[in-house]
Amino acid sequence: MMKTKELRIGNWINTIEGHAQVKAMSEKGLMATPIMDGGDLLVWAKPIPLTEGWLLKLGFYRQGSVMFLGVRYQRYTLGRNSLYSIDGKSFIYDVNDHDLCEINYVHQLQNLYFALTNTELTIS
Repeated sequence: MMKTKELRIGNWINTIEGHAQVKAMSEKGLMATPIMDGGDLLVWAKPIPLTEGWLLKLGFYRQGSVMFLGVRYQRYTLGRNSLYSIDGKSFIYDVNDHDLCEINYVHQLQNLYFALTNTELTIS
């Protein structure tokens, strides 16, 4: 389950209103802007599972596949950043040539990418 302390302003989350972007946080909850109506509301949030669709929305490109230990991985890149997936549902982030980090949710990818590049991922 996602914890509020894992989130930053700008992270994408899943709410009963649909996907929303965190706009503010307090001890009472999150304020988020749903994609649908553009208005702010207090929400109960769940993480958004990372998928190929989200990677493409966030600017990553499908770069073909690579073989590692007899397993074929799909590679996705954005600049010098790479993610790999076997099934399009679970992803491994190649932090710096062989330091690997498993990424399951959109907010985790946003936070790691920002920590490594000091740049926010944006939807294209």
